Formats: sequence, C-alpha cells, structure tokens
Amino acid sequence: MGLRQQHKNFAQRYRETGNATQSYIDAGYKARGHSAESAAQRLLSNVEVQKYLQTLNNKSEKKSIATADEIMDYLSSVMRGETTETVVMMAQKTGRVVSIDKTPDESTRIRAATELLKRYPSVVTDSDNTVRIIFDGIKESGD
Repeated sequence: MGLRQQHKNFAQRYRETGNATQSYIDAGYKARGHSAESAAQRLLSNVEVQKYLQTLNNKSEKKSIATADEIMDYLSSVMRGETTETVVMMAQKTGRVVSIDKTPDESTRIRAATELLKRYPSVVTDSDNTVRIIFDGIKESGD
C-alpha cells in the first residue's frame, strides 16, 4: 500500500519547515488542541513516511551537491583563467563606481592549481609547502 497524497504533503512540508505539527495542519489534517502534535509524531514514525522523506532528501542532495567532476572542472577553468568574476571599483578619472569582469589573478589561479593537485594521490605537499611529484616510483622534489 502506497502513501496517501496527504501523507506526501505532510512529508514535503515537514522537509521544508522541520515543524511536524504545522506540517500536519498544512497537509490538511484536522486537529484540536495538542492532538496535532501527537498525530504529527505518529506520522513521522510511520515507516512509509520515513522512506518518502529519505527519497526526498536523496533527490535534493543529488541536485544541490556538486559532484567531484564538477569541482574538478571548475577548479581547472579557474586555473586556466577561463572564468570571470565581477569586481566593483571606483574609476580613477571620473570617481564613478563601475563594475568590470576580470579573469582570476595569478594567486587565485595558483590556489586553484593547488586544490587540483590535492586531489591526485601521486602529488604530495609537505608541511613546508614543498611539492613532491611521484612518477612511476621516482620521486622529484621542487620548491
């Protein structure tokens, strides 16, 4: 037996607000006094409602959390200077506030490269920021 629509409405509202009692009322259930609180808690302990809440959370996580590939692509585009950021500044000659799009500066690109290197097991950064790159078992050091 699947969940009734009212149960789904409750779960969706609860996920948005975190307030079980109000979610129970918003889903269209009728309650007097404190009965909404106890009924909402019973719904939260319902196995099918719990499964539906987990499904909602999984869908949300998949959409909102960046994948490793997305992060690597973004860091790579910053390192290559392919991204731009809007910077607000005052024009020296006119004194007017202007916004310009600029590519990442060198220090930002280096930080992106460093973050990329951290994701490769063959590259090791020591505590003194010395980078060791390991090629087929041969270690090279560089400052």
